[in-house]
Amino acid sequence: MNNMVKGQVGLELVIIIGVMLALMIPTIMYALSLKGEQAETQSTAQAELTVNRIGHSINSVGIAGSGSSIKLEVIIPDYMLFLNSTSGHGIGGTGANKSEIYARIFTGSGFQDLVFITNYNVVNDIGALYAPGKYNIEIASLNSTTVRIRLV
Repeated sequence: MNNMVKGQVGLELVIIIGVMLALMIPTIMYALSLKGEQAETQSTAQAELTVNRIGHSINSVGIAGSGSSIKLEVIIPDYMLFLNSTSGHGIGGTGANKSEIYARIFTGSGFQDLVFITNYNVVNDIGALYAPGKYNIEIASLNSTTVRIRLV
């Protein structure tokens, strides 16, 4: 009889542990999915901030005139695939001196392109930035229509 009690206690313990795991695993999976969505949302917000900050700085330096410059620290977040710029000379058929600062970010629903249209031609001495991290850049006005971006 003593052996039956030990077997029953062991079986009850296995059932209790199984029920606890069955309740905990979905909760843990849900918490992990929320963490991934939060990181993606934070990365998207950081990418938008980076593109807008560079774009507004280009316009500010351009307005200030030839010889003006500004140094920025920008962040390329984890889900951002690249950051680049166009060379200007009439984007969208406007004939105006404009350029685009653009980035592509990967989200759960696919790729999202972020674009800022500047009021000046941009000479991009950096090229495309692909690696996540912090970068120090300088934005300098070359003349009344052209601004240069370079790493410092």
